[in-house]
Amino acid sequence: MKRIKPETNKPFSQGQTEMRNGELMYFEQYDLREDRIKNKYFSEIWYDKEQFHIRKVGKVLGNANLRDQKKGNPKGDLTVEYLLDLFPFNERCPCLGIKLEWCGDPDNSPSLDRINNDKGYVKGNVVWISHYANSIKRNATIDQLLTLGKFYKRMEILNGK
Repeated sequence: MKRIKPETNKPFSQGQTEMRNGELMYFEQYDLREDRIKNKYFSEIWYDKEQFHIRKVGKVLGNANLRDQKKGNPKGDLTVEYLLDLFPFNERCPCLGIKLEWCGDPDNSPSLDRINNDKGYVKGNVVWISHYANSIKRNATIDQLLTLGKFYKRMEILNGK
């Protein structure tokens, strides 16, 4: 049986947390093998914060490589370790200042953005921002675009342009 989270009266979902033996753990998924579903036995897969973060960054990297491949770009030189080092140490979007969270409000989820869209996902051309900041490029007020523009101007200066 899927365990019910007392606060919500619903089964745990990805990214929800629980204290276990004094450590905050992140729920990833239920083991969904057919025999377990048939018998209504669901084992849970939990990770500590670091493991959960590594798994999420790995998934983002895989998706970035797929997007580059679809566009005909050569495979980039990014690694999980590089992306982990690049992740904002304060876990805030460097552009808008909102807290980056892997699960929960999709606007707050980390998004790997290319600084120069003509280049692929390569070292020196990517930055972690919130999904919301990334989507502002599509639907933005002038003030929001100016905030975004100031951020990318700083990125250009840092990259020697």
